[in-house]
Amino acid sequence: MSRFGIVNLVDKLFVTIGIFLLVFAWVNFYLRNLWISFIFGIIISFAAIYLISFFMGKKNKKLALTKQENDEMNKLFYTFRLNSKADRLKLIKNLLVKELDEQFKKDISAQEFDSIVEQKTPLKNNFESENLQKNTKITQKNANFCVELKNGMLTYNFLGKTHLVILATQYEVINQHDLINLLDEILNVNFDEIDIICASVGNVDTNIFKGKKINFCDKHALYTLIKKHGIYPDADRLELNTSKPKFINIIKAMFTPNKARGYFLSGLIIIFSSIILPYHIYYLVFGSVLIMFSLACKLMQYAKN
Repeated sequence: MSRFGIVNLVDKLFVTIGIFLLVFAWVNFYLRNLWISFIFGIIISFAAIYLISFFMGKKNKKLALTKQENDEMNKLFYTFRLNSKADRLKLIKNLLVKELDEQFKKDISAQEFDSIVEQKTPLKNNFESENLQKNTKITQKNANFCVELKNGMLTYNFLGKTHLVILATQYEVINQHDLINLLDEILNVNFDEIDIICASVGNVDTNIFKGKKINFCDKHALYTLIKKHGIYPDADRLELNTSKPKFINIIKAMFTPNKARGYFLSGLIIIFSSIILPYHIYYLVFGSVLIMFSLACKLMQYAKN
């Protein structure tokens, strides 16, 4: 069994014991029967962990990354998000140059491409520009694409279609409302396709933007490109956010995986204390809350992975 498999097994055991303790403590509080409480605890805890594993397993099958790769992807995207807009656009431009060069070679035969390079004869509908801005870059002199970063706007032309690249890394998940806000001011701009760089995409309908094709590059796709071409965000040039933390971020900080053990042990001690100390219900309630906090930490970890 791999290291990740062992960690996953320990996490499931942790959740099972936590649910068992909750069920056992409360059933025993009302029925005062250890055997019935024990049986109820076993049945419900195993049923719960089965359902959790089933639904989380379906989600995890969609991801081709290992746990280590997933952690690396999140760290890279976090670094990318904290870079200045100019640095982010520059990185995307460099990735585009590499990727489009590779795609261009795939879209035509090797013989035809060699002929273009040797004879320096452009293809039909070739995107040409004699006086390019200083920060414009074309990888092949007569290649059928051009990537341009000018005045904070990243655009490129590939096989006769013009693209506009938009950064939307401020959203955890882009929904329909976010998409409309992003594109509201640029739908009239003369571009064939719009590429959106984001963390992830929710349920959106791009058919409402008639005449525009919307493409998404989420953090999974961005990570794949970064690893493929070896162009990484600069970890030394971060724009730190000094604004006050949002309430949802405070909640997320309360339920990080490394806090699960502390919540669990504290809840376990308090629940067992309720057996020998007066005011049983108060100890039982607070102990149960801490156990549920520990379970929430693990369930949020499952949801992220």
